[in-house]
Amino acid sequence: MLGPSWVWDAAHSSPLFNADLHQRIASNVNVRGCTVAENHVPSTTTNPTPRNLYGPPNPSFNWGTEYNDILLRVDQTMDSLKSAGWPPVFVYLFDEPWLLIDRLFELVAPILGPDCLLESSMYGWALSRSTSAQQASPTASDGATVAAAEVGGNFPVPHRDNSFEEANLEDGTPTHLSTWMCVNDVGLDNGCMHILPKDADQKFCMSHDYWHERVAYPTAGLDLNQKLPTRKIKPPNEQVILNFPLDKALPIPAPRGSVLLWQPNCIHWGSSCSSSSPLPPRKSLAMTFRCSAHKRPISNKERDLMTRAQMRALTLEDRLVMVVDSILMYAKWFPSFKAFDLDLLRTGEGGGGMRDEKE
Repeated sequence: MLGPSWVWDAAHSSPLFNADLHQRIASNVNVRGCTVAENHVPSTTTNPTPRNLYGPPNPSFNWGTEYNDILLRVDQTMDSLKSAGWPPVFVYLFDEPWLLIDRLFELVAPILGPDCLLESSMYGWALSRSTSAQQASPTASDGATVAAAEVGGNFPVPHRDNSFEEANLEDGTPTHLSTWMCVNDVGLDNGCMHILPKDADQKFCMSHDYWHERVAYPTAGLDLNQKLPTRKIKPPNEQVILNFPLDKALPIPAPRGSVLLWQPNCIHWGSSCSSSSPLPPRKSLAMTFRCSAHKRPISNKERDLMTRAQMRALTLEDRLVMVVDSILMYAKWFPSFKAFDLDLLRTGEGGGGMRDEKE
């Protein structure tokens, strides 16, 4: 951890985001519902790849030496946590992620307002390489490979974080922004985010439409009545039907330190890391910002909110509570993580454990 004398020192608050960057970000969100603020790291090669091969250049900025060093420490700490069997979200116990988040208040302010708030729900993702198809061993009767979801692994099911009504004013002005920071370089095959831009999403604004949030749903063995001349094929036990134009979704690769922003009702999902990717598996930090209460009343369903000053005042205990809350929020997706199972702690499964109260 860094010392408190460094953390909020005014000397480390030099401007990072200029007016042109803010204007381009606001324009992209208005038109497409999503954008990338790309951390411009000077190339170390003599013949860098032309950026126009990937489409129009993204708005860019430069974190600078000190913050890029912080990113490297976050990267290394997430690796250490993962190696020790801890979910990568525990990186939020340290100062470094909060130093980066502190500056993001400035990035989202032109859209949400200078008095914007941070939700107390954040997460850390650190993927592993996918198992090669040649090495995978079938464990299900229908030949499908079954694997428990890894804590902090990618979330591959397309979804919306919120409905249109929950995250926007009636005129479409966003009141919330989902925010995702690349801790390391994120390429096309090591776990990049995919987003369906709002101009390709006919149901983007349909809060009360039944299919607005059912963008990908399991069929649970739906009988597709597939008939062939010789026999009827039995479908897999579970399939997922996509209810959006997959061909219009965009992969979003970005350099380390880049920040992805999207309206929470944009359809999105994270891809996995290929077993043959030349890049290390993707790591990222996720959080949500929202506008102040005077612009939109706070719902009793919303998680606790923090001003920038309140975030800076978080104690280690406060951070731990938020980490545990985040793990519990995602618990149904990661049943393999059992560290908070009190029965296991009491019985001491895996060695050690809590003593029984009767002893």
